[in-house]
Amino acid sequence: MRIGIFGGTFNPPHQGHKKLALDFMSRLSLDLMLVVPTYTPPHKAAPDLASGEDRLNMCKLCFNENFFKVSDIELLRKGKSYTVNTLQELKEKYPDDELFFIMGSDMLLTFHQWREPEEILNLATVCAAEREEGLTAGLHDYVDEKYSHRKDRFIILEFSPVEVSSTQIRESLGKTADENLISDEVENYIQERGLYRNDLE
Repeated sequence: MRIGIFGGTFNPPHQGHKKLALDFMSRLSLDLMLVVPTYTPPHKAAPDLASGEDRLNMCKLCFNENFFKVSDIELLRKGKSYTVNTLQELKEKYPDDELFFIMGSDMLLTFHQWREPEEILNLATVCAAEREEGLTAGLHDYVDEKYSHRKDRFIILEFSPVEVSSTQIRESLGKTADENLISDEVENYIQERGLYRNDLE
């Protein structure tokens, strides 16, 4: 199988996340997309991070089609979530399948600073989504400069960006907002669990 790995804090998961995942599935002809909520994101502080259990449950509500599988692999590991560790575990679980690791353009431009980037490339093809219009050329230049010897392990695709972030979602809760930003199921879960109330104070 061709398996995508789509990680993030998903705090909360929203329709922008889902559109990106669906676009990648179509463009890369993936058979399965693993959605992987992080335990502790190493690249940013997250003082308002909902619990791992809540984010896992919200992901299951958002990514509810049978070609998605929400994985608790990083939540069970605990500690900081490094991509190389996750891919090593997934390769053991799916030894005969082809893995595609999905990230945003901003993350790709720091890839050389990640833990064991060469091992990541041994385990999976790195797939980047353009987040800012006109950035594609810069992403190709980055790969040419840093990884000319591994260019076959990178895929850079252009998508129409979805102008929404999890921060916007949290700030809009309880206010007049675009109802299409998050699914009814996720919004109901947030209200029932009383999540992100500190953001409303």
